[in-house]
Amino acid sequence: MKKKQIFWLIVTLAAVALIVLVKVFPFWVSLTSVISFGCGVFAGWWGKVLHGKYIKNE
Repeated sequence: MKKKQIFWLIVTLAAVALIVLVKVFPFWVSLTSVISFGCGVFAGWWGKVLHGKYIKNE
């Protein structure tokens, strides 16, 4: 499969998993889980940017 197809497959699976998560668990549990996941993704991205900017790879 092409990289673009794999990317959209992952996005689709994540969306379906999110819909199932919302249906299975109460709303507040789902909401806090999604917010925590988003914060974790943002923190990881920010750490990668800062690492690339300030720490030189040898």
